[in-house]
Amino acid sequence: MTKKCICSKPVPNFDGTCVTCSKLLDWDNTQLVESQLENTIAEEDVPAPAVPKISARPTQKIDLPTQLGNAANEVVRFSKIFKSIGDTLNILNYIFIGIMILALILVAASGTSSGMVFFAGILLILLVWVISWIQTALLRGLASFFLMRGLRELKDLQAR
Repeated sequence: MTKKCICSKPVPNFDGTCVTCSKLLDWDNTQLVESQLENTIAEEDVPAPAVPKISARPTQKIDLPTQLGNAANEVVRFSKIFKSIGDTLNILNYIFIGIMILALILVAASGTSSGMVFFAGILLILLVWVISWIQTALLRGLASFFLMRGLRELKDLQAR
């Protein structure tokens, strides 16, 4: 059998227990507490004086064509960044492929490797070259996309 709350002013919890003693509330006590809470809420329902809102920043008129022009110039700048990244990666990839070819020639010249090692080296060099070519092409395509979008926006802004 559960123990009932016998507090003089029980405070109901969400699960039907008293907050003060953590015992199960009696239905009669709960109704009494709810009516007391309603009375106190009704007494405290005094309207507060309205406080005027002060904005932290003064509102400025937005110059939309200037902002659009700045955004289009930013897109063109991104295209230049992607183009320079693509060019740099292309140079690094060719240097890496050159080092791999030089290493393959040295291994073949030493005479300690078989024909299968030489053939596997050539396939590895071709694979690295294809992957680097695709990587560079994707970066240059991304640069072209940004450049075309930015230039189209600038053209549209100048037509207005």
